[in-house]
Amino acid sequence: FGTGISVHFLNYLPLKMMQMTGFGCICLICIITASVYNDLIHSDPTALYGLFCLIGFFLNLFVNITTFVLPAAVFRKEVRSTFNGAAAAIGKCGAVIGAYAFPALYQYAGQTGVVMIFVMSGICSAIGAIITYFFLVDGMVKVEPTPLQRKRSVDKAQQKMDVIQEGEERTTSAYIDVRERKDTIPEQQQHSVSNIEITQTSNPLQSQI
Repeated sequence: FGTGISVHFLNYLPLKMMQMTGFGCICLICIITASVYNDLIHSDPTALYGLFCLIGFFLNLFVNITTFVLPAAVFRKEVRSTFNGAAAAIGKCGAVIGAYAFPALYQYAGQTGVVMIFVMSGICSAIGAIITYFFLVDGMVKVEPTPLQRKRSVDKAQQKMDVIQEGEERTTSAYIDVRERKDTIPEQQQHSVSNIEITQTSNPLQSQI
């Protein structure tokens, strides 16, 4: 769900703002979870599960998209492939460290280790937001439409042009019709006056009166 929201806002929000917001939300929810973990694990496991769901949502909100889109948007074409691969490798290194370090920390410190994991995750997210703020160039990404979307846009534009052209033709036809009627009005009036004069002169009794 978070990924779908992120894809929708790619056309409307700058990447820098999206990434900072994502890191900030992750930092906030991790710190909140760390502060209430020891209490909720015994008193209200359902609420703790809800916090885990929020963490999963915010992990997919914005940051999960911007970290893949930014290399293509920021790096120059000459080094884009190389730097994109380096960025992906660093991300995988972080995943390996987390996969091995967090279970060991939990076995060593128990519930306190879980709290430390959430605190470290929040700190890392805060560092990511700070680095994004100071070192990332602001910008937006324009998602190119698919061929089907282009065809639909062209069809809609063509329909609008047809409607406009049809309206112009009707307006021109009505204008010509009005001009023709206006030109024939004096002739009709002249014919009516002539008919009246002929009728009056052809009735001698009415002329004598």
